[in-house]
Amino acid sequence: IGAGGSAAAGWQILDRLLEQSSNDRLNIATFTFASMYQQRVAEAELVVRQLSERPQSADAIESRNVASLMSIIDPVPTLRPYYSLMIADASGVILARAPKPRPRAVVETRIFGIAGAAEALESGATVSALSITPDCQLIVSVSAPVLGYDRLPLGVIQLRFPLEDRKSTRLNSSHEWISRMPSSA
Repeated sequence: IGAGGSAAAGWQILDRLLEQSSNDRLNIATFTFASMYQQRVAEAELVVRQLSERPQSADAIESRNVASLMSIIDPVPTLRPYYSLMIADASGVILARAPKPRPRAVVETRIFGIAGAAEALESGATVSALSITPDCQLIVSVSAPVLGYDRLPLGVIQLRFPLEDRKSTRLNSSHEWISRMPSSA
């Protein structure tokens, strides 16, 4: 009886140690993902702010010069292939996008249906948001208002990128991860 009780106690201790080890690994993975997520959002915020603060952006939106808008945003996906950008006027009509959408792709015509765009225009500040597509891909959107010389909003620039498949799979399988992620930076 004494040996059986010791064995049961030993298994309970081993079980607790294994559970603690699993929790520790999950906590480390969560912290690592949150750090990488925050770093990628900060990088995207920097890019979108730089584009939105260019005087050429305000001038091109005001004159609705699509060629000029494309020259502003077109180089970005070349350097960061996972980025896509859109520029819309204050009414939400998308004037330019890079890269150009594939033929027969569903193309939005107004930006306000996309997370963060309306909030950035209304608040006058950069806004990041996390959304999920119908095919369960997590998308990060970072939007910044384009202000005119009078400091009134003329439009909005939005940069979007998907989270990597490996990270998306982990997030989709664990609601705890999503609840721990910062909703905006």
